[in-house]
Amino acid sequence: MGQLPLHAAGHHDDSPDAADRRTVMDRVVSSFSPSLRALDFSRARTRNHHRRPDKALVVSMTTTPGMEAPLAGAGLEADLLKALLPASLHLPAPTSAQVMTHVADYPLVHFACHALCHPTDPSHSTLLLADHESAPMTVRRLNTLHLQQGQLAYLSACSTAATAADFLLDEAIHLTSAFQLAGFPHVVGTLWQVNDAAALRVATAFYGHLAEAGTGQGDVALALHKTLRDLRDRCPRLVSTWAAHLHTGA
Repeated sequence: MGQLPLHAAGHHDDSPDAADRRTVMDRVVSSFSPSLRALDFSRARTRNHHRRPDKALVVSMTTTPGMEAPLAGAGLEADLLKALLPASLHLPAPTSAQVMTHVADYPLVHFACHALCHPTDPSHSTLLLADHESAPMTVRRLNTLHLQQGQLAYLSACSTAATAADFLLDEAIHLTSAFQLAGFPHVVGTLWQVNDAAALRVATAFYGHLAEAGTGQGDVALALHKTLRDLRDRCPRLVSTWAAHLHTGA
C-alpha cells in the first residue's frame, strides 16, 4: 500500500470553493511508514526533539558522473537551504565518504541529486554522488548508521520511496525507509521520477511552510501537505508534478 499515492486519491476536478471536496488531501494530512515498529521509533524520536534545526547538511549534484541530465535546480535548492540556515554545511558533488563523515553532525540533511531505484535488489538502491560508481551510497550502507540528533532528511531525488522488486514490495526497502531507520523521524521522499523544476518548487514551498511551524510531531507532514495542496490547486491535472512527494515518519 505504501507504493501507492494514496495521499493524492480523489476527485481533484471538484471546485476549489466546494465546501466538501472529495479528495484525501482536502480531508487529512497524510504520512506513511514502512512498519509499525518504524512508526513507533519515529514517534519516540520526535518527542525527544523540541528545538528547530539551526543547521543542515546540504548535498547537491548539479552534474553526475555517468548521467547526461544535469540538475540546475540542485544548486538552487542548496542556495535556498544556505539562506534559511546560514550555519549549514554545503557539500557540492561530494563523495559518499564525505557525506558519511558529516551526516551525524546535522539534524537536517538535504540531498538534491539523482537516485537509482535498483530493479531487483532494493538494498542496492543508491543516491548518486560523485563516486557512485566505485563507492555507492546505498540502502545497505545507510543501514550501518545509528544517528542520535537526526530530525529531518529531505531526499530531493527520483523514486527514493519506491521499491521496484515485485517480490519484495511488502518489505518497504528503499532510501526513504533507510534514512528513517538510521535515525531521522521525518523523511521526505518520492514515489517516481521528478522533474527538476518541479522538485525545486516543492522544496521551496516546503521549507517556507516549515519555517512557519517547526519539526515537531505533525509539523513536517503538515508543511508538505500544504505544499502539495497548493500545487494541486494550481495544476490539478498534472498529478505527476505534485503527487510524487510523500512524508514518512511520525
